[in-house]
Amino acid sequence: MAATHPINSKLAKPYLIGLSESVIVLPVPVAASNRLAEPVLHCCLRGSAQILVEEIAYAIVEGEGLWVSAGSRVHVSLGRRDVVVPVPGVTVSEAAGAFMVVLPQSWQPWILHAFGEALGHLEGGVSRACLQAELDAVGPRGGVLNEPRFPTSEDLIGVAAALKASPAISISGVVGAGAGWSSRTLRRRFVTETGQTPQQWARTHRMMLAADLLSAGHEVATVAQLSGYCTASGFARRFRAHTGVTPGAWHRRQGAGNGSIRLGAPPAASLVPADRTWLRVNGVHVAVWVARGAAVVKIGERQQRMIAGQAMVLPAGTPNSIQLFPGSLLLPVGYRPVRSKRTGAPIIPVVIDHDDVLDLVHAMVSAYTTVHPYASDSHAGFDRVWRLSTSEEPLGDDVCLSVLAGAISTGEVQTSLAECAHWAGLRERELSRIVNERAGMSFARWIRAVRMSSARAQLHRGVSASTVSRQLGYAHLPAFSRAFRQTHGLTPQSVLASTPPRSEAGRWYRASMRHSGFGRSD
Repeated sequence: MAATHPINSKLAKPYLIGLSESVIVLPVPVAASNRLAEPVLHCCLRGSAQILVEEIAYAIVEGEGLWVSAGSRVHVSLGRRDVVVPVPGVTVSEAAGAFMVVLPQSWQPWILHAFGEALGHLEGGVSRACLQAELDAVGPRGGVLNEPRFPTSEDLIGVAAALKASPAISISGVVGAGAGWSSRTLRRRFVTETGQTPQQWARTHRMMLAADLLSAGHEVATVAQLSGYCTASGFARRFRAHTGVTPGAWHRRQGAGNGSIRLGAPPAASLVPADRTWLRVNGVHVAVWVARGAAVVKIGERQQRMIAGQAMVLPAGTPNSIQLFPGSLLLPVGYRPVRSKRTGAPIIPVVIDHDDVLDLVHAMVSAYTTVHPYASDSHAGFDRVWRLSTSEEPLGDDVCLSVLAGAISTGEVQTSLAECAHWAGLRERELSRIVNERAGMSFARWIRAVRMSSARAQLHRGVSASTVSRQLGYAHLPAFSRAFRQTHGLTPQSVLASTPPRSEAGRWYRASMRHSGFGRSD
């Protein structure tokens, strides 16, 4: 069951646009470590979720999402089988806070593709751009209004309740002469408990009430009267100054009924463009799954065609790359460190039942993010594919190559041939032979591919190029940049240009490292 939180009975129902009865105010603090590094669109694909944003809880169900702006403190509560896919880096112009999104089924492959982009798994970058363009077209403008914080002391709670009950009443009319407060005392206490003066608090509440009424379909003149304004023109000026849009524009953008934003049809008749993964040599074993369409997977010198519903394990240490056809989608569903599993090259892809598709999505999100049910198994997706896989019996050479790649990616061993051979307990000539036979390339090319795979993964997590360069042992940044460009065909700076300095994917990675105790390079 999803975690529940006590509700403060003294707190009145908030006027949050588009959320109606699904929103409650919670007095539960959220850890500062959960503050988002970049905006995130939380997409519920199965079950439901409670998402706590600052002190406001939102309930979303299958087919709904919640967009939350960067800098917000967020905690997601999920049941054992609930599936929420977080897509970071989807900005919405002029929006802040959080708002609900209705997600038609046709957007699901784009959401999963965008998740793969965020992990740095796929070469392209179209899906998040498409989601962002659609949200920009239908999303709110001028920010998302939030309910003003309620006072905590009993006497000021009474003042706030009176202001909410009668929006047109003056502050002096609420307090009355008998209270014995000076205007300065009232102002000081209100600012201390709510962060706003009484006038600011009352105006914010009036704007929330007006926005709620506009979203429910009321005429501007009626809304002006109900929110305590004498004229519609005066109300319109105040509303625009507070929100950045006119009352009519707010009504049109928020939609009728519950006010949720609804995405239109995705581009190109839901056909995700052709894509590919970048050439990599993993420091861990990685399980990949074709969710839609077909793909050609190259592992070393071997090539394998996969169709929708199939999965396989890519062994650590062996160069691999994947070509995806138009409308196709391939995703990583989990990983294992090389010292916990031994696997040879795959022979026959695993067939995953259609009924288990969302179980694999659930496993993928649990493996690569912090958005998952409490105590979920981060290796469940990998282990499922590995158990069903048909692969070659791993030889000593395969084990040597995968363990060495893992050690290099975590910085356990230096990268010269002599040092690697000494670490592996082999002669240099013997190690060169293993790399040539099992990886299909020279030791120099292989070691560079291992290092640049680790480098690109770190850059996608927001680590600076200079930091990555030093970690890999380069004396000068230009030398690292040249090696990176020779491997990937682009500069480290171009990867960083699309990645925030401290991205959400990087935060997920650091959190997983604290709990797992080992590094990964996937």
